[in-house]
Amino acid sequence: MSMKMIAAATALAISAASMLCQESKPALAPTFVLHVPGPRASAMSPDEKSLAVIAIQRPRGAAPSAELQVWDFRTGSVLRARPLAAPELQPRQAVPTMQLRYTSDGELLVVHCGGQTVQVLRSSDLEQLRDVHTGAVSALEIAPSDHRMAVRGGGRVRIYDLDSGDPLWTWIVPADLKSTELLFRAHPQLDGPALAWRKDGNAVAISVADAAPCMRGGGTIFTIELKSTSAAKSFRVPLLPDSVGFDGDDRLYVAGNTCGGYFAHWALDLPAYDPATGREVGKIPADRVGVRGVFSISANKQILVAYADREKTTFLPGFEDTLETKDAQWRVWDLTSRKLLMSVPEKNAFRSNLMDVSGGGHFIYATRMEEVDVYEVAGAK
Repeated sequence: MSMKMIAAATALAISAASMLCQESKPALAPTFVLHVPGPRASAMSPDEKSLAVIAIQRPRGAAPSAELQVWDFRTGSVLRARPLAAPELQPRQAVPTMQLRYTSDGELLVVHCGGQTVQVLRSSDLEQLRDVHTGAVSALEIAPSDHRMAVRGGGRVRIYDLDSGDPLWTWIVPADLKSTELLFRAHPQLDGPALAWRKDGNAVAISVADAAPCMRGGGTIFTIELKSTSAAKSFRVPLLPDSVGFDGDDRLYVAGNTCGGYFAHWALDLPAYDPATGREVGKIPADRVGVRGVFSISANKQILVAYADREKTTFLPGFEDTLETKDAQWRVWDLTSRKLLMSVPEKNAFRSNLMDVSGGGHFIYATRMEEVDVYEVAGAK
């Protein structure tokens, strides 16, 4: 290669690097960072003053251990801590499911470290009050205004009284749901992470996908009235569903969990439905990215935070299909105006349910590999 060609190539490389520097924008920095070894789940107190974290330690040659820590996230100091039972795997799980929730009044902390038992702690001193024996747990959520807990797992939705630990109500997912015919029979995903309370505390909603993510099919959305003896209301959605959540007007948002199509990046809308009729009544439209799989709505129904990306499936002859994900990020909307307030790049290379929103909607927080990042929501009322 001549010196002239080398010089030209060098100039092109410098020009390209310069263009990249000009086009890239600095990532939004967290407002507060908690350095927590092995965080697996977190929950902000309803008064937005402290953050509870489940941390897992895996010492070499020893069994893993768990600890619950309550942090003053503004000062970075640990206020209270207590050891937890070692995390347990449930059937067909690669890693334990970790769940951590406050009751709406902030009096109780509900902790699930895998297995079939949920611990109820007094939040002021982390004293354990009782165990609730729930059976399998794929999701749990606390009622919006009292001490009840909804648990999904084992093809059932169950309601418990946290003050006594007693079961109050059980609903079984219908066994005759639609499934999808492929080269083999794909069964409905009866146990999933989607579970949401309506604001009045008298109904819960779940989604049941026809098949696992990236397979063909849609899904069924159920709204279960807790004070009614009639069958649960249900409607079909065209894409594989995942997270569900009610807004302040009882519209039900449903996130799609269908993988990107071949050769073209695909960004999904986030539609909202009338749960009584199944009619779409609005949506948060996709632009260059769209909501996929996971979102959370603040307790005051003002803020929605969701995972967003654009995906494409590519095929190389002789190789397996490859899913390409671009622009992975967490987006925050004002639900009343549906205005986009902020975006946070997703640091992990895989989609995961790691971002949540505080009850008052003033903070979002992300459980990372060795830290918990807290972001103040710009524009939150």
